[in-house]
Amino acid sequence: MSVCNNIKKCRLLKKMTQKQVSELLDINIRTYQKYESGDISPSINTLNKIAKALVINVDILIHGTDNFVTCEDFFVFICNLYPFKYYTFHERNKLINKIVNENYNVYEIQDLLLGLSRNKKLYESLSNAIGLTTEQNYNWILSIVLFAFLQDQGMLNDDNCHLVRSAIIENILITQTIDNLLDNGLSDKNKNIFKEYLAKQVNVNSNKYISKNNTDDSSISDFIDSIDNQFIKDELKSKISKINNLIPILKEYGIIFNILKENSKILVRLNINSEISYQELPLDDFLNFIDKILWGIEREVDYIKRLYEQNDENKKQY
Repeated sequence: MSVCNNIKKCRLLKKMTQKQVSELLDINIRTYQKYESGDISPSINTLNKIAKALVINVDILIHGTDNFVTCEDFFVFICNLYPFKYYTFHERNKLINKIVNENYNVYEIQDLLLGLSRNKKLYESLSNAIGLTTEQNYNWILSIVLFAFLQDQGMLNDDNCHLVRSAIIENILITQTIDNLLDNGLSDKNKNIFKEYLAKQVNVNSNKYISKNNTDDSSISDFIDSIDNQFIKDELKSKISKINNLIPILKEYGIIFNILKENSKILVRLNINSEISYQELPLDDFLNFIDKILWGIEREVDYIKRLYEQNDENKKQY
């Protein structure tokens, strides 16, 4: 979905008029209408202002619900739509009813929040309200059925939960109707397909190995190409330039990092001065800290530069 459609959809979800938003932005209503029609592409600065006016997270204007696959994505969408406070269960119930503009009882919303709902009408109402495609709505329901199956089988763990998303993206299952999914859960054939898929992923990732020392762009690229999971691959690709900026800084302190696989987990091992002394952390944690590390270093460098400049000024005065 395009940014202009996301702007319009979010405005309608927030029950606001074009005039109200344009007044908050302090712009002519016709200019704002052009943002929604796509005649004008808003800058990042303008998108931030629109997000502030609508009281939403700007990510929702940029990405919308294009990446909606599982039930978790729905709650990310809701959090982005109402991002500025923690909502109690009762308040979430009211928010969901407000979005669909219908009154569902507390037990129906409770089942939805717990991933237990079998109310087809509720899914359809929410899907229509937030602009999901038929495929996205189907995948949402399928993900809930897959999680329920894992729980019934005693196989509900972090690794398998992560693979639910991959299984849906890779479209490994035989299509069942929504009614059939909600009434009967996974078919016996799909149960076997899903179990085989999980077993295969475990076997593929069962041998722990370390990539070559990740000291240049080519070694990281080689490792990325070897990863089966598309989401992890995309995440690494998006951060590769920042990782490369970090490598020489880490090496200055005698730190070399390697990326390794252990079962279905991707880990980062930081070797400190020797092969014996090391620290392992999840890839997600490492990627999340890259920005913070680089920001901290840049801030420190700026501070040192200012000290030198100030020192030079003092020398000139004397």
